[in-house]
Amino acid sequence: MIQLIQSIAAPTNWFMFLIVLLSVAFLTGLMVAYNRYSGTGGKYDPVILLRKYGLVIVLLLVVGFGYINLDNYCVFNVSSDKPSYSVGEVIEINCTINNPLPIPVYYRGHTLIEVTAEYNNGSSVQRFYFSIKEIAAEDAAEAARIASGEVYGRGFIASHGEKRVRTTRYLPKYIGMIQVMAECTDITGMDSANLSLEITEYQPVWVDVNSSGISLFLDENEENRIIVLVNNSNAYPVRIPVYSPVITHFGSPDSELRLVEYIDWVNPYWDILAYSAKQIHRTMSHTGTVDTPVYVTIYGITLRYPPQ
Repeated sequence: MIQLIQSIAAPTNWFMFLIVLLSVAFLTGLMVAYNRYSGTGGKYDPVILLRKYGLVIVLLLVVGFGYINLDNYCVFNVSSDKPSYSVGEVIEINCTINNPLPIPVYYRGHTLIEVTAEYNNGSSVQRFYFSIKEIAAEDAAEAARIASGEVYGRGFIASHGEKRVRTTRYLPKYIGMIQVMAECTDITGMDSANLSLEITEYQPVWVDVNSSGISLFLDENEENRIIVLVNNSNAYPVRIPVYSPVITHFGSPDSELRLVEYIDWVNPYWDILAYSAKQIHRTMSHTGTVDTPVYVTIYGITLRYPPQ
């Protein structure tokens, strides 16, 4: 399979070869034109041109071919934001191409990057996706890449810079050490990189409704009942205290028509998973019978349904 991918990717080398030849021809043409029209009496005789510009052409070819192969010195790397994560915290793994040279390098791209994560006992770590659509899109893109051998990620990398070529996310379910293994198949061949991460015990972060990444909003459930949800857009699980009371106004935020609910809770908090939303209250109002706006005050924040 690897040999097949590399053979399919070979036309990219021929494309770069053509660019170099065209560049050499263009520069040579400029020199010939300058020699012809600058009054030096130059001629278009091939022998004369070869004597005058042969060394220059050879040097340009050597420099051109050398430059387009500088990405052989680039390094494939895999990294994460930190060396350890807690259970339930989303791990983001970034695959990068690093340029160790003091000059910009043209990276000719890759045909396939595979990333896996396993506990030391061999069990797989669960992949994390933001939605079902993301799963379908990634599977389709991966199948298309393997089938077509198309090259991805081409472009310049700044001196001592890096280019991110793939990001994958994992959601560990229990403590232990995990090994992340990544393989990159590109124009220069195949390279691999490994990363070890420690997974510690479940440690949700205490937050309130004003914390970073936390938001409240109103929605409706399958019964068309207006509900209150807390959204956690952080990469880690959070723990939020319960509320009381809940005040529902009908028509306007200061309407006399209102409902006050005082609630006694068995548990003093809720846990909300990373990148997820949790229903925390179901109001008495149905969306099908709402003729005027409904205002729900919870945690001291007033929400409106339908939203403006």
